Amino acid sequence: MADGAANDALVAPAGAVAELPDNTTTNELTGQLTLAFGGARPRLSGALSVAALDLRPFLASGQGAPEKALDSAALQRQVPPLRDLVPLDVDVDLSVGRWLGLPVDLRDAKFDLHADANGVRVPTSATMASARFSGRLDLDTAAPTPTLALRFAAKDAALGDLARELHGATEIDGKLGHIELLLGGRGETLDSLVSDLELSLKAANTHLSYGKLTDARPIVITVDTLDLALRRGQRLRGNARGTLLGEPVKLSLRGGTLPEMLRESATPIEFEIAAAPAKLRVEGTLEGTLARPDATRETALSFFFEARRTGDLARWLSVAPASKLPLALRGRARIATDAWYLEQTRLKLGRSELTIDAKRTRVGDRPITVASVRSPLIDVPELATLRASTS
Repeated sequence: MADGAANDALVAPAGAVAELPDNTTTNELTGQLTLAFGGARPRLSGALSVAALDLRPFLASGQGAPEKALDSAALQRQVPPLRDLVPLDVDVDLSVGRWLGLPVDLRDAKFDLHADANGVRVPTSATMASARFSGRLDLDTAAPTPTLALRFAAKDAALGDLARELHGATEIDGKLGHIELLLGGRGETLDSLVSDLELSLKAANTHLSYGKLTDARPIVITVDTLDLALRRGQRLRGNARGTLLGEPVKLSLRGGTLPEMLRESATPIEFEIAAAPAKLRVEGTLEGTLARPDATRETALSFFFEARRTGDLARWLSVAPASKLPLALRGRARIATDAWYLEQTRLKLGRSELTIDAKRTRVGDRPITVASVRSPLIDVPELATLRASTS
C-alpha cells in the first residue's frame, strides 16, 4: 500500500481479481495486489505467483474455431495509442512455476512488471529445456515517438534436451553457446510500430551432432557465427560460418520484408550453402504468414547443387575420394501439409543422366509414393568408380 494512501486504497487477495477455470489446483494465483488512488495516477503494486499454469483448456478451446485472417485495421481499433496503453502505474512481480500444455518444458518464469507515465519496463527470465533464458521489454513513451526495445538471450543451452522435448528426437545432441534476439521500433500506434520494426538475431559457438553415417559416425555441425538482420523496409538478410563434418561451410540467406512476412500470403526466400567441394542454392516462396503460421499450405522451392569432383564429397558421402566425376542436381520441390512433390528434377553424374518426378501423398492412413525415372544414358562402368573401398 502506498504511504499516505490508506483511505484511498483497495487491497484484495490475488484470487479475487481473476476468474479462474474450474481446475484451480493448477491455475491458481496466490499473492496480493494493492490498488492506490492517492497520486496523480492510480498505482497497482504487489506480487503474484502461479505454481502451475495449465494452458491446455485455453488451447483446446481455440481448436476448430473458424479461421480468420489477421485484420490489422480491426486490431488497430481495439488497441489504444501506445502513450495511453497503460493508464496507471504498475509495480508487480509475477512468477509462474511451471507452464503446462506447451511443446517444451518451461518453468521458473519471472516477470517484473513496471509502468509509469514514461513507459513500460518488463525484465523477464525463465528456464526452457534446462537452459536459462533472460530478456527485457522496454516501451519508452516519454520519447518524441514511442519506442519499443525487446531483448531475449540465452547461453549454454542443451540442444539435445530441446530436440527431445519438441520432436522426441533422441539422436540429437549439442550445445548452443550463445544466442541473442533484438527487436525494436517506433510508432504512435501499434500498426505504425509494427511497420517500423527491426530485428536482429545473433548466435555463436554452437555444436550439433545427430544421426549416423554409414560408417557409424555422427553428423557433426558447428556454427561459429550466425547473423540475421531485418532492417526497416529491407529484406531479411543473414549469413553464417561453421563446419559440416569438419569441412568449412558458409551460408547466406535472404527473405522477405517484415510486412511481407506478417501480412502477405507468400514470402520469398533464398539461401546458398557454399563449401570448398560443393555449392547448394535454393530459392522459392513460403506460403502463410508469421501472424498465421497455422495457415501455411505449401512451400515451393527450386534448387541447384553442384560439385566439380564427387570425390571431394567423400567426407560427407560414402564415395571414393579419388572419383573425378562431376555432379549436378537441379529441380523443383513443393511441400504441403500432408504431401510433397519432386518435379522435373535432373541429376547428371559424369555421363549418366536421370530425370525424376515423384510425389508422396496419403490415401486414408496409408502414405503412398509414386515416382517416374527417365534416363537417356546410364554409364555403369563409370558409376562403378564411385564405390568407396571397403578395405
